Amino acid sequence: MKTTRRELLGTLTRVAAGTAGLTALPSLFSRAKAETGAPARRFVQFFLAGGWDSMLATDPPVGIRASNGNYQPDYQGLTMKAVPGKANLVVGNGLLPALDAFASVPTAFLNSIYVEVPAHDLAANHMMSGKLSLSRSREYPALVALMGQASQAFPPHVSIGFGYLPLGDTRLSAPPLSSGDMDSLVHMLEGPRLGDKERAWRIEEANELIGTLDGLRYAALGQHGQKRLEVWTTSGKQLAQVYAGRYGEAFDRSDAAKARYGYTSGGEIGGLVASAFYSLKSGLTRFTTVMFGSFDSHSQHLQDHLPKMRTFAGALNAFVADLRATPDPADPTKSLAETTTILIHSEFTRTPKFNLNLGTDHWSTASAVVMGAGVKDNTVIGRCADDGQAQGWANGAPVALTTETRLMPDFLATSIASACGYDDVATRLGGVGINGLFT
Repeated sequence: MKTTRRELLGTLTRVAAGTAGLTALPSLFSRAKAETGAPARRFVQFFLAGGWDSMLATDPPVGIRASNGNYQPDYQGLTMKAVPGKANLVVGNGLLPALDAFASVPTAFLNSIYVEVPAHDLAANHMMSGKLSLSRSREYPALVALMGQASQAFPPHVSIGFGYLPLGDTRLSAPPLSSGDMDSLVHMLEGPRLGDKERAWRIEEANELIGTLDGLRYAALGQHGQKRLEVWTTSGKQLAQVYAGRYGEAFDRSDAAKARYGYTSGGEIGGLVASAFYSLKSGLTRFTTVMFGSFDSHSQHLQDHLPKMRTFAGALNAFVADLRATPDPADPTKSLAETTTILIHSEFTRTPKFNLNLGTDHWSTASAVVMGAGVKDNTVIGRCADDGQAQGWANGAPVALTTETRLMPDFLATSIASACGYDDVATRLGGVGINGLFT
């Protein structure tokens, strides 16, 4: 269906009359983009569970904010730097090891995303699904789950690490491949294992035997039982293709690789970040979520929080460098860095002042980094006031916070879905994106 001139003019009129610098993304734009043949991108989401400190990351206290008494004086003694060649991007001490990554690919910082309920489950699910619900958003699937479902690939997405990823109805229609650490994921990709005495059997023979037994069980269920298991049996048949793909062989678990990403165990921060890279490199998936924590530092904040952030930043640096050096399995003429969009976020940020235990508490804002394919480089969207409270955003500048000017988690999710080529998902999320985040 073609977009008519009347439809386009009507939409532009509504956008011009809007507030908060937000741009409507209705279905007509979905059709227009689809007609250009723009390819869907890959997507990686790093979720730092527990609430990261944006002052150590994307929003360090500078100028009057650093000396007005609203922020802990300890922050003034920590180094911060602008990303080389990108003066708008000032990086806090916790992300300094990732300076090369931010310099080498298009990068945008988002600050002052409004968090309505700074409780872990509610805020985390809102950030990941774009929906807020007092039922802990279990009925709303994460953005990555929706895009994976829309891709109609198998596995639709891969989830690595520890934490709750909301799946909603995609739990049945597009179940993900999920693992707690790298070693477990590799073992899953190798397929079913037999007992010690039978390990000499070839895996193909084992799969054939298991398939025969599953077929007998399936036939015994009858028509009604088979219908109930249709999605799962389809996935089960596709598993044979995953095993045959030998994707696990792309996972480098050598000492050199561990040193590069800064880990000793595949379940540590560096091991989980490395798992995301190998999942993309192998061609296993287009969509990956990595969750790790805990960044919920209610005591001894700088001693606990800062080393974890720097560990992640070092692993991120290796991750982006490897993306740049690796051809996309689906298009060897491009690197993975050219085809992958990266989201780094957390459910909220930390208070600007320490509590009695020298820790920090939950703060009603969130921040994020968006990197890679399609991102408008050297961009900062959103800003906190001098007291650290969220401000509104309109026409590319901070304004008073109102219901019309708030930057919301669902706006970010919508923008990413559209930029990655899944406009139907963007429409399902609400159809409102953040103007100026993507090219």
